[in-house]
Amino acid sequence: MGWDFTPGLDDKKEFVQGLLRSWKDEKTENKCLRYSLRGNELWTVWEIKDLETSQTTKIINLDRLSHQRSDGWGYKSILESAGPYYYNCPLSFFKIVPDPPNTYAAIWRQSVIQKHKAKYHNIA
Repeated sequence: MGWDFTPGLDDKKEFVQGLLRSWKDEKTENKCLRYSLRGNELWTVWEIKDLETSQTTKIINLDRLSHQRSDGWGYKSILESAGPYYYNCPLSFFKIVPDPPNTYAAIWRQSVIQKHKAKYHNIA
């Protein structure tokens, strides 16, 4: 998936608020339960409700943010299931979404935990 930009939108706070808005279509209802903005990494936990079955799923997502003078603010979304190569995800998100959706996510979560331990406990 590529980058999506919003030409003319130069206010980062306004851009981020737009990414956090809940939305609904004919099949699903999507609600942001928690977020953390760390530099240009917007980490979110989403609850997705299937309106046909009433089943809900929770996911962790990373939106990489970028600003370009001619294009405004833009983002690239990376789901946890893709095993993103970024590790600043808050550990508290793992309590909200307790089960990784696949092997990539499980390996990624272990890497996030190790990076947090190394950063906050000076462990190499």
